[in-house]
Amino acid sequence: GITINDITPELRRKFSLEERSGVVVVDVERGSVADDAGMQPGDVILGVNGRDLSRARQFAEIVKSSKRNAFLRIKVARGGGQMFIAVRKPA
Repeated sequence: GITINDITPELRRKFSLEERSGVVVVDVERGSVADDAGMQPGDVILGVNGRDLSRARQFAEIVKSSKRNAFLRIKVARGGGQMFIAVRKPA
């Protein structure tokens, strides 16, 4: 799993974030699906499956409503660029 949070001024400073929207990855559990997919603390999740995010609660709702073993297409901002990371929701 991952620990995420809404972007706050404190987290923007801690991770040197330029983004003002999305949710920030605060921690990634070693050996988790997110870790295997390459997610890192400081990544900003901008959207999931084409839906933009502004709150951590939205991310949790999307993941919860997804079917088991479904792939989540996560749009991530990292180091001034953007990428997509595919993560399979565990069974």
